[in-house]
Amino acid sequence: MTSEMLLGHWLLVNPRLPRWALQRLALAAGAGLALDLAVVAALGAFGAGDSVMIGALVALASMTALLVAAAWFSLKEQGCSGAMAATGLFCLGVLTTYGVVVFDRLLVAGL
Repeated sequence: MTSEMLLGHWLLVNPRLPRWALQRLALAAGAGLALDLAVVAALGAFGAGDSVMIGALVALASMTALLVAAAWFSLKEQGCSGAMAATGLFCLGVLTTYGVVVFDRLLVAGL
């Protein structure tokens, strides 16, 4: 997500850069999110964790997936407005991704 945000800002500086790199990074972010949640599920952290923490993790992961999908579709719009929207969504995605990582690690640690 951080790479997407940084590349999105660079795309705003130089609008002639291709957008396919941001789209591929969005796919990588979605795949990474799914893989992270699969590893946490495989470790059995969902069954042993607090229901409030699991709910927060699911909410943050859902919001992250929604932000990645919205950024993907905003990149399909021509002009600078699509890149600006995607960059803003990636900025928000950095925050939600950080929350997912924190709650993942807390659940795996058994806290």
